[in-house]
Amino acid sequence: MGLLYYTASMLMVLFVISSVCINEVMANPRGSNGAAGSPEDRNEFIEIYNMGLDSVDLYNWVITDFDGDDNLILFVELSEDSSCIIPPGGFALIMDPEYIDSGENYMPYGIPSCVLLRPENTTIGDGLTNNDSIALINTEGDTISTYYHPFNAGDGYSVERISPSAGDIPENWGISSDSTGSTPGFINSIYSPPDFSLDTLWVEDKEVNIRIKNTVDTILSGTVNIFYDKNQNREREPGELLNSYLLLNIIRDSVVVVKFSLEEEGVYLLGIEFLTKIIFRRVRIGDGISNLVLNEVMFAPVKCAEWIELYNRSPYDYYLDSCQVDENVLSRAIRIPPGEYLVIADDSSTFFACNGNIPAPLLTVGLSLSNSGDTVNILDEKGFLIDRLIYNGNDAKRNYTLERVNPNITSRLPSNWGESLYPEGTPGLQNSIYTEYRPEEVSLSVYPRHFSPNGDCIDERCLITFRLPYLRNEVTIRIYDRRGHLMKEEKGVYGGEKGEWIWDGRDRSGGIVKTGLYIIFLLVNDMNSENLTCQKAVVSVGK
Repeated sequence: MGLLYYTASMLMVLFVISSVCINEVMANPRGSNGAAGSPEDRNEFIEIYNMGLDSVDLYNWVITDFDGDDNLILFVELSEDSSCIIPPGGFALIMDPEYIDSGENYMPYGIPSCVLLRPENTTIGDGLTNNDSIALINTEGDTISTYYHPFNAGDGYSVERISPSAGDIPENWGISSDSTGSTPGFINSIYSPPDFSLDTLWVEDKEVNIRIKNTVDTILSGTVNIFYDKNQNREREPGELLNSYLLLNIIRDSVVVVKFSLEEEGVYLLGIEFLTKIIFRRVRIGDGISNLVLNEVMFAPVKCAEWIELYNRSPYDYYLDSCQVDENVLSRAIRIPPGEYLVIADDSSTFFACNGNIPAPLLTVGLSLSNSGDTVNILDEKGFLIDRLIYNGNDAKRNYTLERVNPNITSRLPSNWGESLYPEGTPGLQNSIYTEYRPEEVSLSVYPRHFSPNGDCIDERCLITFRLPYLRNEVTIRIYDRRGHLMKEEKGVYGGEKGEWIWDGRDRSGGIVKTGLYIIFLLVNDMNSENLTCQKAVVSVGK
């Protein structure tokens, strides 16, 4: 199996492959040869194919067999056309001018309905032979397409290109399998439609690796476009292109590896566009959060249904072609508008009996969540992990839900989850313990500065965010009252540039602290040295 690498050094370099190619050559027609007007002389042809999206005018282009050069003109006597322009997906046939002369004619296919051209001289080049190489040259003198690997296909058989998009290499040419021996003006008999697959896709640090495999009996060439489908409409739009690479002559079962870097953390829906096919895959860079997140889970109902809630935190519609929830596959397409919810329950009748109508769509899936603790996974249609929650049975009381504090903070942070303030939770609505996230350009920030954990669903918790100066940070957060009594302490190790912690207003014993002012100290120790930094902020707790 062949293996090629295309790296980020080729970033944004777009190579142009000509849309016009020499597609078929008949150098050895059936019949007698040698004499003027014989089939061997008059029935030779060269077929040109336009695989591009624009029309191409071949007038006065040059065809050469390196023994003679000929300017191309319209074959007026045979053509119904008035120009030498090949439309997209169209063919042009370069024929010998003597075709219309008297004499033997054993062309079994007749005159095809395509653009018919002829050289200004009496023959194509110096008369084609089985050993002739051929080149097509435009009016600027650029060589556009070549046939550099001639061979004897047999009496009355043409040499056909297997894939127009592939290069001029021996493996991309073969003998016509048509019953007439050739296919002038039509799709080649040995044409193999281009196709590719993603062998594997993986991420190392911030580098994305894509293995593209040629999956059919052909040679692949073309430009691969990698784009970030930000609005998830499954189309490449201006501003979404990340990288372009030229892949040349990828033979069957060979694999090329395309590599590039994505610097910002996040979950990306990537489109891999090659030829006429686009394959979509999601990748996660760093601890990136998906636009679709797990937002609430009812895992221990008393008489009601188990359910989970998904939230689209992006400004675009979120589409799920299908997804897997708790080992159950949702097989139909789902669209979640921006800022909206989707609730998935194991029994719709029981759910509505307990919760009534909710302002969000409800899907029924056979959930089976353990009361003592479990893992909830949301996977997309390709098995990519969109989001995950690992919970313990003590995280929420029976008939209360486990709610996410803020959808823009990772679900892996235990302090980003808490018990709902109400029985049955808040399906289809903003979570009762939701806290807004407003990062500021300071080392330590607290929002809101005044919060009241009193059960009224307003500013129930305090979000503490901090920027980290070191590669490996040992972080200690201490909360003191005005008299200097230590009320709460949290420790952890952080990498990266920032961290978050959510204070629910409880002290070390689990009780709600009294109304008043509290001082938050942040101590950051560089684990690779003895450097230590300290910041503080003041927050008030009140009813």
